[in-house]
Amino acid sequence: SKIWIIMIACILDSANEYFADKSAFQLTWRFVLTIFVIYVLRYLYKLIFSPMDYTWEDSDMKGLSPFDKHKLDLKRKKKLGTLPPFPNGWYSIITSKELKAGEVKHISALGKEWAVFRTKTGKAGVVGAYCPHLGADLSMGTVEGEDLVCPFHAFHFNTEGQCTKIPYQENIPNSMKCQDIPRVVEKNGSVLIWFDVDGKDPEWEVPEIPEISDKNVRWRGTTRHTVHTHLQEIHENGADQAHLPVVHWRTIFFYRPLWHQWGIKWAPNETHKWKTDFEVKEVMKVGNWTVPFTTFNVEGHHIGPGFVHFKMQSVFGPIWVVHNLLPVEGFLQKSNYEMWAPKHIPVWFCKIVLLGWANQYERDIKIWNQKMFLNAPQIVKNDGPIVQYRRWFKQFYSEKGTKTKVDFTNPDFF
Repeated sequence: SKIWIIMIACILDSANEYFADKSAFQLTWRFVLTIFVIYVLRYLYKLIFSPMDYTWEDSDMKGLSPFDKHKLDLKRKKKLGTLPPFPNGWYSIITSKELKAGEVKHISALGKEWAVFRTKTGKAGVVGAYCPHLGADLSMGTVEGEDLVCPFHAFHFNTEGQCTKIPYQENIPNSMKCQDIPRVVEKNGSVLIWFDVDGKDPEWEVPEIPEISDKNVRWRGTTRHTVHTHLQEIHENGADQAHLPVVHWRTIFFYRPLWHQWGIKWAPNETHKWKTDFEVKEVMKVGNWTVPFTTFNVEGHHIGPGFVHFKMQSVFGPIWVVHNLLPVEGFLQKSNYEMWAPKHIPVWFCKIVLLGWANQYERDIKIWNQKMFLNAPQIVKNDGPIVQYRRWFKQFYSEKGTKTKVDFTNPDFF
């Protein structure tokens, strides 16, 4: 405390000398200069030391009217045919840092509406948004202790969706519970829910990233994107090796002699059928000369339809990235990248990496937003393991997931 008193005294003394015996004009411009310096220092502090929070949407899609987007959606669905809109699996419905104790939020996902809340003790709950009593939106309610309270008649519901209190009567019917009650877990910085169109229990669990669970790394930023395509298209990118030198050769500076060289390997995991393994090597070059300290080696895994886990080796050390994908509707996906890194890796470096990552991803989004899904594409020899990928992904579909009966034995479908 003595050090702070001395520092404040020094600042006041300097300020007194700085502004003493000056004319009104001098005082004015010095005051303006001081405010400008404070603003610049604050900006530099945020730029260098604050984690990144970045949101982007394709300007071509943003400019469309809701009616035009609806027509585009109908056109795609007609061409799409029988691909089910929502694959079965785990999904991140919200990141942990976005949901504080005592908060409740409304989230649209998987063709449904959800009330997502966190109890006073920190437990996350996810239930169907509409109260089973008379249909009020529970996300408009409040959290009291361990319960979510309906804003209409103050019915209490716990994290299991069961009614625990009716203010004006003692007995509670056993049937008084929320309509949708998914399995909920919290790991890797997100609140996860299990979705299965047949109502089956989880067949596998999302693996924990020990460095995140043990808090050995720090959160360094997030990117948020809206993607107007089917979820399968996004994952298929990992197996589409031939698009890398076409779409992703340019750097974020768009300077032609400076370019990216890519190498990728992809294969289904031999132990866990819901998982794939891939390796990516990326290096920046000027002509044929490799730029020093620009090599990134990435080890990654597709975890079901909802996640991709990355571990990147950089010049400063390892960086972990989790890609969360959440279907809102069949052709509308929420996508966000969450980055973690050890304390010694500078925040500014992580922001540069994450911004470059987002820039590359946005090039894919512009193509996805305007393309159609082909059930039986004309694959050529050097396209990469796209067919193998589609055979792997079909495990997350069931016939109940589509209005039109799908012949899952037909190899042309996948």
